[in-house]
Amino acid sequence: MLPFKGFAEDWSLTLDLGRTAPGAKPVLLMHGWSYWNSSASVVAATQAGQELRGPVLDVLGQEGEWRVGLADMGVVAGLPRTMLLDLSKVLGHSNWVKIRTNRTLYFDQVRLADRVEHLGVESSSLPGSSMQPRTMSLLSAQLRWLSYPRRTLPDGKLPEVFDYSEILQSAEWGTHAGLLTRYGNVLPVLSSRNDQFVVMEHGEELALSFDASQLPPLAPGRKRTFFFYSDGFEKGYELHSGQAETVEGLPFHAMKDYPYDPQTQPHDEAYWHYLSEWNTRPSFIRWHNDGGSGATRQH
Repeated sequence: MLPFKGFAEDWSLTLDLGRTAPGAKPVLLMHGWSYWNSSASVVAATQAGQELRGPVLDVLGQEGEWRVGLADMGVVAGLPRTMLLDLSKVLGHSNWVKIRTNRTLYFDQVRLADRVEHLGVESSSLPGSSMQPRTMSLLSAQLRWLSYPRRTLPDGKLPEVFDYSEILQSAEWGTHAGLLTRYGNVLPVLSSRNDQFVVMEHGEELALSFDASQLPPLAPGRKRTFFFYSDGFEKGYELHSGQAETVEGLPFHAMKDYPYDPQTQPHDEAYWHYLSEWNTRPSFIRWHNDGGSGATRQH
């Protein structure tokens, strides 16, 4: 590992996928986590002549040569979870792939699926599949203050685990200045996918419940698997990041970069109504030093 957060020496992982079923649309299911770089580590690495590369997915050709299948295959987003990587358009007749990068990534398990059905469709079944997807509507959404679940390292190593049964009153995080979404019922903001977001700070929680009565009785021999779908953005608080100390500018799906040209931000009447109706709460957590350091709630 290099002395820059999120950077490692060049490494690769070669996978023999074995034989896939006829007509398969292979998908890798990769469970792991990523040790994120920071803007400060990128600046320091750049000054030392280093830059992040990949992860690139290479595919072994029939003549024994490696070719680039995906120039950027993406990474597992933060703490441990499973990412899906569609190989159907890049694998061809090969059964060997190689991941190469100098990012600090950890994979605990890699599996291969013949196909992955599209979830969230509003039909009772999918052609050629025994899966019966259903979508449950959001029943309630409450934005409120929580404080901080205790961060632990059960085996003394990263990644952290958060213990929700033990809530601490402070955390070592700075706070963005600006207007946040008001506490209380925020269900109307979360009922559709658009550029109107619930804007919340650290130490807060969004308590969600869903209407299970929309699900039919479970037939004998079947089981349910639940998937949580969310759409949003996260903003860091780092010295070298764009607009790092403020809540604004708010993100939107069509933005090409950040910070963005203010003229490209949504300006329609519905968006301005959302801002004036929902984002009315000044951020109230402030960085301070009281013999230690941390973020505490100020009333």
